[in-house]
Amino acid sequence: MNINPFTTPNRLSIVAQKLTDNASYAYNSDQDKTDNILLRKEYLADKDRITKIVNHSKNRIKIATLTNNAKSLLLHIIFKIQPGSDYIELKPKSYMSENRIKSLNTYKAAIKELTNVAIYPTSTKNQYYINPNIFFCGNRIKLFPQNVKISKSGK
Repeated sequence: MNINPFTTPNRLSIVAQKLTDNASYAYNSDQDKTDNILLRKEYLADKDRITKIVNHSKNRIKIATLTNNAKSLLLHIIFKIQPGSDYIELKPKSYMSENRIKSLNTYKAAIKELTNVAIYPTSTKNQYYINPNIFFCGNRIKLFPQNVKISKSGK
């Protein structure tokens, strides 16, 4: 297999930041679980914001059935979502300008198509909840601990 041309040093530059985990504890011994020490673990984190797409076939099929305009809007939302947020405020004029869309009706049709699949309107104009079953920027476990189910099979 050849080397991925996108990963050469002149094409891929990952800016990382050093972070410290101030919440990791370790026990001094197996017997005494009350005597623990704080470990300050340093690690590198990608400085770029990463939005994850939940890789399920049902999601792939849902997205595949969308029109190109709805897919374009979904991609825009994926790029714009803020870390740890379950909603997005869309700016129709900005989106339309970036995507060379002249008709507001085209934008509205894409919104309508994405509604109940990837977004859901809030009570605020141009603000939508995102569907974290499809994509999320941040840690879903941290934001939605009440929805966590521990896998028994490891799958």
